[in-house]
Amino acid sequence: MEVGARGGAVTATLKGHTHAVLALAVLPDGTMASGSGDMTVRLWDLGAQACVATLAGHTHDVTSLAVLADGRLASSSLDKTVRLWDVRTHACVGVLKGHTDLVCALAALPDGRLASGSFDKTIRVWNTRRAVASGSGAGVGAGGGAARAAPVVVLDGLVGCVEELLSLPGGYLASSNHKQIRILRLPPP
Repeated sequence: MEVGARGGAVTATLKGHTHAVLALAVLPDGTMASGSGDMTVRLWDLGAQACVATLAGHTHDVTSLAVLADGRLASSSLDKTVRLWDVRTHACVGVLKGHTDLVCALAALPDGRLASGSFDKTIRVWNTRRAVASGSGAGVGAGGGAARAAPVVVLDGLVGCVEELLSLPGGYLASSNHKQIRILRLPPP
């Protein structure tokens, strides 16, 4: 059976999550990632129609996924964190903390940075190259040796929560909330 739609017909159903699926992304190798209210990220082999890994570590719903330029996967959560995953080893290699409310949006930027948006009315831009496994054991939760990183830019003073982010050409970022879209110019890395 092929994964895909022909004439609008469902050709596959992937089951495994125990709560609502809230986020989807496709990795460079064609693997699909899904984030769920069951607090996990699952990796799917679409050809085999099978879950090949379950990434656990978040303590609340996974709300957004983004594929970074280097192939790592970022996941945001209602637990106020962003986690970075090595999809080859299925290990959490970074936990980004700083938001004071639910994190609902992610956008991978072309320069390798990651933007996260939150109900705390901020957008944080992270240098994900600094968030690599430290090997020092200074990690948190299920992340083992996952390193922490501080945001390099905090955009605050936004009106309302940040519900969605989109990287735009030329160093711009689109941010949405209930009734508006804002276009922001990001500082250079």
